[in-house]
Amino acid sequence: MSVPPESSEVWAALHWRERRCIEQRRIDLEAVVRERSPPCYVRAVDAALVRRDSELRAYLRERLAAGRVPAQWPNAQVAPLPALSAVALSGGGVRSASFNLGVLQRLHELGLLTKADYLSTVSGGGYIGCSLAAYADGVARRAAPGPLEFPFERANGPENDNVVIRHLRRFSSYLVARGFIDALVAALTAIGGIVANALVLAPLFLLFALLAVYQIELDPRGHARVVAAALAVVAAIIALGYAAARAGPGWEERERRGRRAAVAAAGCLVLALLLLQPVLIVELDGLGWGSALTGGGLASVLAAAARLRLPRLRGPVRLALLLALVLVLLWLVYLALAAFLYHLSAEQGIVTLTGNVATVFVGLWLVGRFLLPANCGSLHAFYRDRLSKAYFVVPPGTRDASRLQHRQDCQLSTLRTGAAPYLLVNACLNVSDAPAADDDLAGEYVRPGRKGTFFLFSTLGVGSDGLGYVRAEAFENENGLASSLATAMAISGAAFGANMGYNTRAAAVALLTLLNVRTGAWMKFPWQKHPNALTGMPFMQKLLGDYAYLTLAREAWSRFDNRNRHGDVLLSDGGHVDNLGIYPLLKRRCTLIIASDAEADPAYTFEGLSASVRLAKIDLGYTVDLDYEHLAGVRDGKRHFAVGTIDYGGGLNGTLIYLKSSMTDEARRNVFLLHYQKANPAFPHEPTSDQFFTESQFEAYRALGYFVCSKVFEGPG
Repeated sequence: MSVPPESSEVWAALHWRERRCIEQRRIDLEAVVRERSPPCYVRAVDAALVRRDSELRAYLRERLAAGRVPAQWPNAQVAPLPALSAVALSGGGVRSASFNLGVLQRLHELGLLTKADYLSTVSGGGYIGCSLAAYADGVARRAAPGPLEFPFERANGPENDNVVIRHLRRFSSYLVARGFIDALVAALTAIGGIVANALVLAPLFLLFALLAVYQIELDPRGHARVVAAALAVVAAIIALGYAAARAGPGWEERERRGRRAAVAAAGCLVLALLLLQPVLIVELDGLGWGSALTGGGLASVLAAAARLRLPRLRGPVRLALLLALVLVLLWLVYLALAAFLYHLSAEQGIVTLTGNVATVFVGLWLVGRFLLPANCGSLHAFYRDRLSKAYFVVPPGTRDASRLQHRQDCQLSTLRTGAAPYLLVNACLNVSDAPAADDDLAGEYVRPGRKGTFFLFSTLGVGSDGLGYVRAEAFENENGLASSLATAMAISGAAFGANMGYNTRAAAVALLTLLNVRTGAWMKFPWQKHPNALTGMPFMQKLLGDYAYLTLAREAWSRFDNRNRHGDVLLSDGGHVDNLGIYPLLKRRCTLIIASDAEADPAYTFEGLSASVRLAKIDLGYTVDLDYEHLAGVRDGKRHFAVGTIDYGGGLNGTLIYLKSSMTDEARRNVFLLHYQKANPAFPHEPTSDQFFTESQFEAYRALGYFVCSKVFEGPG
């Protein structure tokens, strides 16, 4: 097993800085008079986290045996450093943000939120977690240290919410909060990305089409057809020969021969196809442009018709066929362009045509090289701006002020969360699935099949174990960020794209990139030049520009520089690695973790939880053991939570309290929740793609989160 990240110098330095920050926060909080007295069992939990003496443990056992609170708490083992507690908010878009809003409300009322040292967020959980941090930062800048001024506290009774809650409810459909205008902006952004792709690909199409015209000029009688037929025969002979030789020497030699035979056969077929192009181009020119365009339209219709039948096939096969149809359509477009140039060559002459094509080629290259940044086609900027407008607010005066101030400059480097927990925003660093044998990250941080690794945004450090951690200020300066917290929140929630960590599908990457299905973002990560590096970027990136090199070359083929030699990294949703958000808390050996899971899990397979448990065991060597009866009770609709133990080794243990978005008979006694589930049977696991919540939808998930957390920490009366 590889050495745990705790022993690495970069991780140790970051963790040491975090602990200093947390200890200072604890000292500040001890000097603050609490606004309310929490229930007796909450005080017992607080005391147990600090002292854990036998008398308090006996008291807890008695209280837990009589009530419905979790049946286990951290044992008597004392951590070498003061015990850490944390709250984790899972991914799940607006569904998770709304549910976790209710969870945070109840944790705050119980006095447990202020006691948490860390708040770890992923995707939708990051919406509400970053909202809390941005609010706390705004309050800390205009007031002396004091109790947590909770932005989501109910103002005048159980049914009256403050102005912040009303704002969040209003913006629950944040992507199109202004209706048609926002939808039009989103559509234009997506179309702009497709146009950018076309501008980058157009010079290549022009170049190869011109070469095809030269091929016709050099071989007007089409003798290349004979050579093409011969190459096809050679490809067939290679395939037949390899099939006959499968019973040869050892498997390594057979694999080597197979790769060579496949490359040789594919090369022969591609060359044969290129040699046959002049015939097709001349035929297209003879048919006329109306027939050519009709053929392209027919191909599109056939592709659409085939798409209707594709759902009968399995996912990878369906994606591969879709990609093949798109490639065929692009090839037909290329042939039509070549036929058009051939027609012009007959009128203008080949020399004049070459000059005209060269002029257009250079113009398109200049546009792609200098005017298209790496993220120009991504929806990241639109997504970031809409999220920050919906979730980053702070009142100008008192909490019940009638107007809210939108935060547009909330930087991680200057974030002052005051009494709020230390914020960890989790993202996914996309990596190549098959790194080179000499890659420093290959054995330690890049695991086969994952295609992604952990990336952290926090005040004291931004980065990953493989890349190292840099100060947030250095990351902000490198990327010119005006609001790095909003950027972190949007990247952490970038669920849809071509590259999605372990959710990446190889057959769909190129297709989704061409269609501009991208919400992730390329970021420049501060790096130290290797001794042999002459420039800060490779030659091809200098030649083609950021968009063509990073987006269409590396992103479309999922080929990333795992060692970050050139400083560009592709980041996406933290749920592409760990959707529950407990992995960074396990790395920090937190002895009490409250994890709120609001992912879409209608079958209650606990995918996010099982992934986190698996990663902790493989990467860190820590064992998380949850009570099966508790999980079965959640699945059967009898309870909302499960309790597990964490074995860190060396005598250090912890407790995981797992809250699950679920419905029970007791929850259905709430008339509003019962009515909403009757009207929406998928509740509380409506799809994450639904980011357009209504008022009733938002309130249903918030109320359920509040109810679930209440039941988990409900005392015996």
